[in-house]
Amino acid sequence: MNILILEDDAIIAMDIETSLESLDSHSLYKANSMKEAILIAQKTKIDIVISDIKIKGEANGIEASSYLQRLHKSQVIFLTSYSDEKTLLDASSVDYSGYIIKPVKEEELLANIKLLTHKIKNINSKEIITGDYYFDRRHAVLYHKNEAVTFSPKEQQLFLLLYNSKNLLVPHSIIDEIIWSNDVSDTTRRQLFFRLKAKLPDLKFEAIKYGGYILHC
Repeated sequence: MNILILEDDAIIAMDIETSLESLDSHSLYKANSMKEAILIAQKTKIDIVISDIKIKGEANGIEASSYLQRLHKSQVIFLTSYSDEKTLLDASSVDYSGYIIKPVKEEELLANIKLLTHKIKNINSKEIITGDYYFDRRHAVLYHKNEAVTFSPKEQQLFLLLYNSKNLLVPHSIIDEIIWSNDVSDTTRRQLFFRLKAKLPDLKFEAIKYGGYILHC
């Protein structure tokens, strides 16, 4: 189980890391900004995100967690010093599983992590997409006729973004931010999209001009 601590206060991040070191079979990662979190998520499947709502930088913890859910369907625990209605309303834009008020109590944090670990393990790993395709959620692997589909890293990231948002538009801006961490040319993005389509000819993709991409399933 991979856990990402998204916290820009180094002391709080260290305290959380220390609290979680007693857990078995968990790998811990730390980031202090959305950009750093995405760089980690590009290389590692993140199962659980422990995110401060108010992190420094252009994007807050809510936006960062939303991006990670699009990529990995990560379970989210929010940390905050605020419990007012506006903060709760802002956080509700993410499908979060826990909400802990600072200062963080170790027993509360561990209880949340253990519950989410059980939840993730009990999720049905095999998700049927069509008669020939299924997705192994636990290992983030797509199968076609029981053979794993081989993707490049960027093809894998684009597939996960579209699959985890299936039947919904994934804007170019989100694709660029998560896959390249900055703006890219339309040509570069289109080439990636068409390579993915060519590998999955039986799945229905749609390109919305000046908008983004959709996987219909």
